[in-house]
Amino acid sequence: MNQRPRILGIAAIFIVGCAVGGAASHLVVPTATAQQRATLARWQYVCVELEDARELTDYSNRLGAESWEMVGGSGMARSGGINNWEKMLWCYKRPVP
Repeated sequence: MNQRPRILGIAAIFIVGCAVGGAASHLVVPTATAQQRATLARWQYVCVELEDARELTDYSNRLGAESWEMVGGSGMARSGGINNWEKMLWCYKRPVP
């Protein structure tokens, strides 16, 4: 069986893909100017280690009242689920005042 048409087809698809990729690179979001950078949001971050759900709720409510937003948590629970944590690390952010 002749592989030449298949190889030419793959080469043509590759060339078209390269051309489209090169043209699409002009459609990317441009780098921010100095003036735009000055107006971009800046963030403060804080991470805390908490050991139970009640403590998490109370702490999160206090931080929420101060404009902090929870952005993630990580850790490992013992058997028994979320109310039986080994230790958990919770992270929050808020705009720089």
